Amino acid sequence: MIGSGAFGSIYKGSVIDTGEPVGIKFEPSNTRMPQLMYECRIYKQLKGGPGIPNVYWSGVESGHNIMIMDLLDKSLESIKTAKKRTKFSLKTTLMLADQLISRLEYLHNHDYIHRDIKPDNFMMGKGKNSKTVFMIDFGLTKRYRDATTHEHIPFRNDKGMTGTVRYASINAHKGIEQSRRDDLEGIAYVLIYFIRGFLPWQGIRIDDRGAKFKAICDMKINTPLETLCEGIPQEFGLFLKYAKDLKFEQKPDYFYIKRLFRTIFLKNEFVLDFIYDWTIHPPPQKTPELTPRQDSTVASIHTTHRDGQNDSTLATPQTKVRKFGEFTPQEKQEFQQYILMQFQERENEREEAERKEQEKLAETEKKQKPKKSKKKTPKASPTSQKYTTSFN
Repeated sequence: MIGSGAFGSIYKGSVIDTGEPVGIKFEPSNTRMPQLMYECRIYKQLKGGPGIPNVYWSGVESGHNIMIMDLLDKSLESIKTAKKRTKFSLKTTLMLADQLISRLEYLHNHDYIHRDIKPDNFMMGKGKNSKTVFMIDFGLTKRYRDATTHEHIPFRNDKGMTGTVRYASINAHKGIEQSRRDDLEGIAYVLIYFIRGFLPWQGIRIDDRGAKFKAICDMKINTPLETLCEGIPQEFGLFLKYAKDLKFEQKPDYFYIKRLFRTIFLKNEFVLDFIYDWTIHPPPQKTPELTPRQDSTVASIHTTHRDGQNDSTLATPQTKVRKFGEFTPQEKQEFQQYILMQFQERENEREEAERKEQEKLAETEKKQKPKKSKKKTPKASPTSQKYTTSFN
């Protein structure tokens, strides 16, 4: 077993023919509020998106609802709390932020909201996907608009609390129908939790569940942004304020949000190498110096650098190495455009890799599909035919 909770259990299994590892999620068929088959339908509708696990089979066997999917690595919550790690670095938090917001944007563009944003529901991939953040657990996901007409669900203020209280939006606490803005507010709390290591309302000890939820809600309302975001870049507070200020049906400006965090990345001169705090670091490499020739612009620096020329061609003995703060306004703008282009290129590369993987998978499934036979034979169970499970 690799995980369990109110939903059921997850085991590690493998494809009999290839030995490829998979995750197998079980849920008792007689559970009071079954979610697994609904969740499976959501996965299939999101199929092919970056950071969305593949589902290979789902059905009912031996009194359990079962879903077979990609085997992922640890959740961001497990990573954060492992080896007494109390928080993530700014660089790691910013690289995660870009992917988390992209995952929500993809989900929202497909007419759904998640409604249970928390670090446990974002996992790192394995192998070639080890740098990619995957979004999981769509059991509480809800359609917020019609897929054809895009008509938004109506506003209501008589709903119960849905989600994880630590990261839930203030509106969710108040019983207001959730929409896209609530997912974003949840992501803002998650990012602050990552970079600060804690949230002020953690650890409140009140026996009565309702009273505890109200106390947490009151703290979220009454804690000033300056206090909540003390010691971290102001952009985290700007993001939270932006999410809270959105109207019920308003479409978020995802590019604006990602640009907030990419600007911090730029100012700190980080390298977009997807080396996280928990990554086994390779031998240190010198970061390329941002040293323009006296007769060149910043844009030409990076054009030259990407063409593979040696660093020595970018400077002369008479050229002084300058930091970002010493650039002219035009050079800053050009360099910022370059960084944004780098983010977009990496995102496009990940999406293209995911697309090719999906095409390869579809082709493999097509080849393995058995030919029709006139002779009637008893139908074998798909799970027993293709998969084996490890219960240890």
